[in-house]
Amino acid sequence: MSAVRSRPWAPLIGFFMAQISDSVSNLFDAIEMEMDRMIRVNLAGEQAAVDILKSQIASTDPSAIESLQNLHHMLDQEMCHLNYFQDQIRRHNYRPTILSPVWRVVANGVGFVTAKFGLHAVGSVIDGIEDTIEHHYRSQIKNCQYWMS
Repeated sequence: MSAVRSRPWAPLIGFFMAQISDSVSNLFDAIEMEMDRMIRVNLAGEQAAVDILKSQIASTDPSAIESLQNLHHMLDQEMCHLNYFQDQIRRHNYRPTILSPVWRVVANGVGFVTAKFGLHAVGSVIDGIEDTIEHHYRSQIKNCQYWMS
């Protein structure tokens, strides 16, 4: 018959396992919160891009056929991006930003005003928006790479 050995370290191991479990859980919670924020911000940005383009199309001189074709092409691309983020919001049960109605009004105003200033203003605004979005997405990618390291 073998004697039962005493394991005085067992409670210590249990304590450390609980700490590790809490740390992992907290890390996953932090990542989930950041993903929620990123998707919410990205959705708002894509919605604004769509609203700006729609307003520019509606306000651009109809005789500027080539420019309107380019704007429609960009709108199609932005609609794909918007649909993707709307799907992510639904799939992960994230909430859209509460400021969406404000951003939509601002975006429509930007589209209308730039179209009234002419095609050069339209192009400049689109270039500025695309540069900002590209910088924003690069920053998000760096954050995700940091989490994975």
